[in-house]
Amino acid sequence: MKKDKNRTMQRLLTAVGSIIREQGFEAVGVNAVARKAGVDKVLLYRYFGDLNTLLKEYVSASDYYRTAASTVPPSMEHFTRKDLHKVGTQILLGQFRRLRESPDLQEIYRWELSVDNRLTRSLAEQREREGTALLTAFAERIDFSKADLPAMVSVILAGGIHLILRSKSANVFNGVELGTPAGWQRIEQAIDGLLGLAMGRVTIRPASRRRALAGRTPGTRKQKSSRTSSTKIRKGYRNRRYPFVE
Repeated sequence: MKKDKNRTMQRLLTAVGSIIREQGFEAVGVNAVARKAGVDKVLLYRYFGDLNTLLKEYVSASDYYRTAASTVPPSMEHFTRKDLHKVGTQILLGQFRRLRESPDLQEIYRWELSVDNRLTRSLAEQREREGTALLTAFAERIDFSKADLPAMVSVILAGGIHLILRSKSANVFNGVELGTPAGWQRIEQAIDGLLGLAMGRVTIRPASRRRALAGRTPGTRKQKSSRTSSTKIRKGYRNRRYPFVE
């Protein structure tokens, strides 16, 4: 029974992708999805609740942010600036490569840019939560008070996404070929370089200080203060739109 449910859910998700690629996001509807999946539309409501939830699940499964968290090490305590730069580049390039390889995901991005409704806002909020969770992992290792790294990463992300979407209707942008591997290699190298410049401006929190605090006798005021500070960092990043920027 459970296998039948999982199989049906996957068929519905696959149907969403097929309709988006063949007809565009606007063509996605309950009847169209059920017909494409070859199942009764009652099952869509039973397993997903409504069409919006189905679409959100499809976007979340297709987007890179859900799997990107697995590329972030559980601890970056001993990471150097170079190590942090490398992990950050892997995440950014992973997102861009996923988007380039997925025509249906590109259509979803275009649709989100051109339509403002409850669903597009919900998708944007979901992506924002997942993206912010990734930056939170870096927030405990990097002090953003000297440079607004989240804003700089946003500019890099926006530029890369625009070039990918633009490649459908233009072969060249500012002299860079968008339809060749060589052109995209140039873009990826530029992304790595820009992130390196951004990382060069932030302050890396000293790992040695945290190791010293961790080595104190358990229960001391200093150790408690360290834990409290770490908690404030995490909460502060999640709750403030422009974290640690003075």
